[in-house]
Amino acid sequence: MTLMVVCTNPNCKKEFPSMIQMDQVSFQTATLTNNSQPCPYCKKMITYSKNNMKFE
Repeated sequence: MTLMVVCTNPNCKKEFPSMIQMDQVSFQTATLTNNSQPCPYCKKMITYSKNNMKFE
């Protein structure tokens, strides 16, 4: 499974793979806040937290 991010740009909101990868067990206990990554679709640098991430 891949850890995915949902773009926080209101005009985009597309999903893409996170640069941060871990298993689901680690994800449940990890504190993930204020992570930054460029969206490959809209090219905006976004800041995201655990609530903007999911496994697919």
